Amino acid sequence: MKVRWDETWHRLREWTNGSASSERLAAQVLKSEGFASLDPTHPLGGPDGGTDGLCLRDEKRWAMAVYFPRGKQATRVVRKKFTSDAEKARVAGVDGIAFVTNQEITHVTRTNFMGIAAPMLVEIFHLERLTAILDHPPMHSVRAQFLGFCEDASTIQVGGSGGSAPGAGGGGGGVVGSARSRGGDGGRGGDIKIAGQPGTAPGAGGGGAGAIGDGARGGEGGGGGEQVSGFFRVEDLPPEIHVHVGQGGLGSEGDGGDGGDTTFGNLLRARGGKGGKAGRSSSGDGQPTEEGVSCGVQISALLAAEQALIRQDGLLYLTAGGFEHINATSFPVEAGAVLAGTVSFQNFAPDTRITLTCRVISASGETLSLTPFEVMSGPRREVMRPSFAHVARWTADAPGVWRVVIESGTTELATLPIEVKLSPDR
Repeated sequence: MKVRWDETWHRLREWTNGSASSERLAAQVLKSEGFASLDPTHPLGGPDGGTDGLCLRDEKRWAMAVYFPRGKQATRVVRKKFTSDAEKARVAGVDGIAFVTNQEITHVTRTNFMGIAAPMLVEIFHLERLTAILDHPPMHSVRAQFLGFCEDASTIQVGGSGGSAPGAGGGGGGVVGSARSRGGDGGRGGDIKIAGQPGTAPGAGGGGAGAIGDGARGGEGGGGGEQVSGFFRVEDLPPEIHVHVGQGGLGSEGDGGDGGDTTFGNLLRARGGKGGKAGRSSSGDGQPTEEGVSCGVQISALLAAEQALIRQDGLLYLTAGGFEHINATSFPVEAGAVLAGTVSFQNFAPDTRITLTCRVISASGETLSLTPFEVMSGPRREVMRPSFAHVARWTADAPGVWRVVIESGTTELATLPIEVKLSPDR
């Protein structure tokens, strides 16, 4: 089963499994973090004496408090819940409280929580921390038990896979034959199936067909659709927005199907990709896709914008591009921007896929978020300088200059400072 790279984060945030499962998941997390002799109180309901469980760490007694509502809650609501749990832990006479929650809690708020619970010790397992723990390989069985998913690729497939990211091209077909045979670019393993697989994301092209025979060549993957990113203020949006998600292109034993258009009201439209062509029974020139590239890449340009559109011909269109600061009426404030730019590829094969990382660094130097995104070099040409657009979001807790850094592996490729300040009329 294919999942989003941040599937753990989303399933924790939109929790629907009830309190019993959340308390048992929290117990496993605490055990992985060095807590011992864990004694849950009443995960199935009943008097619990004010705590969800008791445990030991470093010869000190801790109370476990679990808070897993569905969706994001206001900071004041989370603070009220923590304050109540801390008071109950204080009455229980423990040395510390371990607060396990599926809510995002900023560094400033966590510091405030420690003051509320003083002089007790405090450990806060917030959404990002829980995600990091459960994504660690030794915790995958726990993640599978409580979140219901795991990465498991156990089949072999000759037919190309459909696109699996928004606007992504479908995979090319594999091949069975002699040494002169060549698989289609981007093909992946699976059961021996000639038909290409459907696109599985909005606007993705369908997979091209596989091929069997001496000198055969697998079909091309479907073309990627347009990638459109936008950043809107809530007050600028209409009261109701109709969202239409384009159907992924269908795979077949011939040409792959086209991906459908995806629209966000009348504000944004991303056109679906074209289906790939069927395979043919002759050998041809070309090079396989390269992945995992961490050098030989340069960021030619980097701007902050409100909206960005990458057309199918690769041209980049921006709305309100190049701004230097974000105005806030108060702090903390949810800030963000569409990062748009171009990447220069040097000595790369056509259709090379690289993964870059967007790092947001606060005014105090703390890394707030780290998100990956992909860039494709595209077809063979003399100058390979594809465009990209990536949405960066963060919570600014105070005025200052925040830095957005684009990285390849451990190499810093570009830095874009953005000032977050109070509006002049405040």
